Amino acid sequence: MTLDLTEDEARALAKHLRQALDHDPYPLAPRLDPLKAILDKLDPPVPRPAPLPPLKPGMAPSVGRSRGRWRR
Repeated sequence: MTLDLTEDEARALAKHLRQALDHDPYPLAPRLDPLKAILDKLDPPVPRPAPLPPLKPGMAPSVGRSRGRWRR
C-alpha cells in the first residue's frame, strides 16, 4: 500500500505522530512501535556524527587541563 501525500500532509502527519509519541504515558509500549516506524519513514532521524578516533598510545585526554596552560 502506497500513500500519495503532499509535502504539507506528510509534515502534518509527522508532527502529529511526534506529539502523540512524546506525550504518551508509556513511551516504551510495544503498541507504539508501528507509529515509530511510520515516523522514521516520514521524517528520518538525523544521523549522528562519526565517533572520534581512539587516542594514540602515550596521549592523554585534554579534559581537566586549565585552558591550555601547564602548571608546574
